[in-house]
This record gives sequence, structure tokens and C-alpha cells, in this order.
Amino acid sequence: MLTLPVLAYAQVIPSPLSLSSSPASPSPAATFVIQAATPTFEKDTASFSWTVDGKSRPDLSGQGKNEIALVAGAVGSQIRVSVRVSPANDGETSASLVIRVSDLSLTWSGETTVPRWYTGKALAASNSIVDIVAVPEFIIDNTRIAPENLIYRWTLDEQTNALSGLGADVFRIKTSDIPGTQHQVEVVIEDIDRKIQKNKRITITPTLPRAVIYRSTPLGGIEPRTASLPAVQQKGLMDFAGEAFFFPTVSKQDLAWSWDIGGAPISNSFANPNTATIDTTQYPQGSTALTLRVSYTKGLIPQSASKILNLFLP
Repeated sequence: MLTLPVLAYAQVIPSPLSLSSSPASPSPAATFVIQAATPTFEKDTASFSWTVDGKSRPDLSGQGKNEIALVAGAVGSQIRVSVRVSPANDGETSASLVIRVSDLSLTWSGETTVPRWYTGKALAASNSIVDIVAVPEFIIDNTRIAPENLIYRWTLDEQTNALSGLGADVFRIKTSDIPGTQHQVEVVIEDIDRKIQKNKRITITPTLPRAVIYRSTPLGGIEPRTASLPAVQQKGLMDFAGEAFFFPTVSKQDLAWSWDIGGAPISNSFANPNTATIDTTQYPQGSTALTLRVSYTKGLIPQSASKILNLFLP
């Protein structure tokens, strides 16, 4: 007699009711939605009775009301939500969920050329390094979780899991050589016990490099406000300083500087190629254009910027 093997099949039976929050961990004062999933019965014929932080919410309850919207409190606060559901042809079932309020911000700066006195943000450029820093605020049971004790998973454009690990709160990327190419950066952060999970996405848009001309004095240096003013001066020597913004390097030594006035090249100092001194007695009365050109040629695609300052000579 032939004996056939007996095969056992495991069948996964879905839970009749479950709760989920979107987002899973809302930010302070943000609206979030709690949804009751009912895979084993029809939600539209069921009656939902909601409770929030121990208080019955008849204003949110009723037939077919499987979703509610709430507003989050401060960072570290918890919202306890439960629901009792009475299906039309079955007994009562219930589920509960704890939502923890957290916050997450992403800051970034480019490793690009900016003047020493510049207090603004170093913007990203094509072919530049950009440092993105995650700043999470996770508080569980009145204890703030240090950033180095959280798990990070970074995504760059279509590259999932570009960087992951415990304490990986800094993500360094290099932008495309092609000018204007945007990059999508996303991070998912969670604590080791997975009580809180939060994500954030930003877009990095490289800017074009810039060159600016400033009036300069031997003792006072440059005056930033003079960049937007026409240069008017008595006859004599005039000093100018050029500054480069947002080239894909942090060193001025990687840049090439050239000056001309009225179309004629100006010989500048090898030690300080970003400066120029002109003797206005050599030029006729009226308007004369002073031009600065800055270029960077070490990348796959050269980058340059220029600036023209009109001198009104008496």
C-alpha cells in the first residue's frame, strides 16, 4: 500500500481590529489621523466608540467612523487611544494604541567657498560636499534619548539605505557635476525598542557660484555694503577686493582670479589675486567698468562667475 505524506498548511488569520497612526509619531501641534483597520468585517456597518486619554469621545464615535483626527501636544507627551467596535453580525472587539509625540529637523550646509566674515549659510554648489545633520527630539517615559543612541537609515535619491547605523546622525553627500541637479535626501530614525519612528525629507538644490566686488581700504579692509553701491572716488588710487561665494571648494587657492578695467587686464598680486588696485588718473572722466572673473576648473564641468562694478570717475 502506498502511503502519501500528510502536508500541514499554516494559515495566518488576520486580527479583527488594529489601530495605526499617520504619521506614526507626530510633531508638536501637528494633526494626525488614527485609523481602525477591520479586515474581517465591513467597517461601514460597524459602530465605533472612541476613547482618548481615558475620556470617551462621542463626538468622534458612530457608525462607520473608523478614522479620527487629533492634534499632538508637546514633545515627549503621549496620547492613548482606544476603540471598541460592534460589528453588525458579531460580538464586540477592541484595540488600543499609544502615540508618542517627537520632533525631527534636518539642517545642512555646503562645503563651499564663503568669505571669513560671512555669517550666512554656505549653500550647496554643483560637485560640492554637503553635510546633512539630523536633529531628533525623542523623549520616552520622560527620558530624552541621545542622538547617538538612535538608529538612522538614510536615502539619497533612488539609493535606499545609503547610510545606516546607530548614531549615524550626519550624512555627507556629493552633489552632481551637472548644474541645477536636485537631490532628495530622506532619513528614518527610530529608537532601539522601536517605540518611536520618525522620518524627514529635504531637497538639496545647488546654487550658481557668485563673485562680488567690494571697496577696500588698507586699514579697514572691505566694506560689505559697498557691493551694492556705485563706486565714486576722487582721482587717485582705489583698492578693491573680490569675494567668491559657493564654489565647490573651501579654499580660495583653488580658484583663478582675473581683473580688467575698461576691457584692459589689470596685473594683480600673486599672493592676493582677489585684490586689485587702480590709479584713476589713468582713465578719462565718466563711467568705467571694473570686471572680476572667478573660475574653478578642477571639477568635471568648469564653473565660473563674474561681476561688473561701474566706476564713476570725476
